[in-house]
Amino acid sequence: MKDIKEFLAQFVQTEKALEEAFRREDFETHSKFVAELNAMSFDASELVLASKKKLPLSMIDEMVLEEVKDLPVFERRIYKITKYKNSKYTEIWLVYVSLANPEGEKVKLLSNCYCVAKINEEFKFLSMYFTDYDTKQWKLGGGDQDLFDFYQLGTPVNVDRLESPTVDEWSIEEYNKNTQ
Repeated sequence: MKDIKEFLAQFVQTEKALEEAFRREDFETHSKFVAELNAMSFDASELVLASKKKLPLSMIDEMVLEEVKDLPVFERRIYKITKYKNSKYTEIWLVYVSLANPEGEKVKLLSNCYCVAKINEEFKFLSMYFTDYDTKQWKLGGGDQDLFDFYQLGTPVNVDRLESPTVDEWSIEEYNKNTQ
């Protein structure tokens, strides 16, 4: 699990640096980080991990920038990593995470799950799932359509719990499951 944790640490650090560059209005650096994040995806056309900001900024981007420019940026939290045997990719890892830039240190809510595999000896994001809080189910948000059924991804091999979500009951239940 050491290798995947290093890959994920690079991901959350790059994601944080991207947000900081946006807030400084350093769009050249921001674009560099967009490219780095999207290079972490197996097929960037299917799963966009970051979007380039176009100049001039949209009115919405300008309003958001004005509201957040002086606020701290927090790294996405990684709660749990589960390794699976998978028929298509041999091994996949489900990575349970918070939203990007969670609201401070106290908010610990499970929001997304990324599916990662090694492609040509490099870790790559394959798909992203989001939580549907109405149905308490994971839904495919983008990526490899062969991985659409979150509950049929393969056989669990092991689980590494890193940090427990604390905000809602469903997040805690998902964190404590031994499978997906």
